[in-house]
Amino acid sequence: MPYNENIEKSIEKTATRWKNPGKKKMFGGILCIVLLMANPGCGSESPPPQSGTMPVESEQQPEEPAVSTEETFAEMENTLLNAETVRIVYRVSSHGAFETSMEGELLLQADNRARLEAAGTFSGNALNLHLLSDGRQMRGGCESGTFALETPPYLNEGILIGITRMGLLHNLAKLSSGQPPDRTDGTVREWVQVSDFSTGEEKQVGDMQGRPIVFQITVSGDPVGEAMLWIDPQTGMPVQRFQKVYFGTVEMHVSEEYEVFSYNEDMDPAVFQDQNALLSDSPAGMADNF
Repeated sequence: MPYNENIEKSIEKTATRWKNPGKKKMFGGILCIVLLMANPGCGSESPPPQSGTMPVESEQQPEEPAVSTEETFAEMENTLLNAETVRIVYRVSSHGAFETSMEGELLLQADNRARLEAAGTFSGNALNLHLLSDGRQMRGGCESGTFALETPPYLNEGILIGITRMGLLHNLAKLSSGQPPDRTDGTVREWVQVSDFSTGEEKQVGDMQGRPIVFQITVSGDPVGEAMLWIDPQTGMPVQRFQKVYFGTVEMHVSEEYEVFSYNEDMDPAVFQDQNALLSDSPAGMADNF
């Protein structure tokens, strides 16, 4: 392969200087170097590729986006609304505007079957609260007043959204005045809304160490309070709730503890029909005269 004329003259000069036969080997090496400099591709072949697979850098898996507190709350609500059954064993207390201390159990089953009982004191009065619906008829109230009505079409939705957004105490208060649960006509989601989600300070709640979901509560567009809700990361269900409710310039502080908050457990439909049956593991029995 032709190469540069200047390089050729340089080679001739070098050959004249190295006429000594003993220097021929060295000259051959110099010649080879010069030829390689003139045309690096000549005189040798590229080494064959080494066998084996070239190491490939492992691709870093993108991190899954963190689930927001609002998404966690919405998932909890959707799970409860789509569940076949829900069971809650609870303790509720409040101080400030109203002094309350009650405990009981709530059972819900598809097709608007519901059974609730609570016993304790409400505004200083000892009360036993009751609600029973077989999906067609419902009745409930307390010693001072009762009701008997057709089961509304969205009974269980009204109860569940009431619990998740306002807490249990609201509908316990309705029963204490002889009235049925609020907004069971399909309008509860528009009536009570939650917003401004954030995360509260970490705290030990029972066996769980965690941060609560904090949110604001509005009813008919008016701010009425703020809540902190601890949700078990294993079950996705509430464990405890602290809430501040505004009554003009007076506040009420509410605490709700959920000893059991489960869904899709087996549940005997007869418990929603037999008014004399006691709720299982309930701290207070259904009153004989209910």
